Amino acid sequence: MALLLIVAGIIVVEVPSLRKRRLKKELLAFFVMLLIGLGLNIAQILNVKIPTPLDLIVIIYEPVKDWIAGLF
Repeated sequence: MALLLIVAGIIVVEVPSLRKRRLKKELLAFFVMLLIGLGLNIAQILNVKIPTPLDLIVIIYEPVKDWIAGLF
């Protein structure tokens, strides 16, 4: 509940100035990043295992490492 209040406070502070200056792309980016952050925080609160970007790098480069090691 506190997380949603914080998000609402951020929206109340930031959105009016973005709308006043007619920054539509920035407003869209703001909401996308805010929703991503909200989703990640909710997942963390619910103890969902969130993979790190390093996990993706390991998945991509593990076969390359094995191939190079096989050459020697």
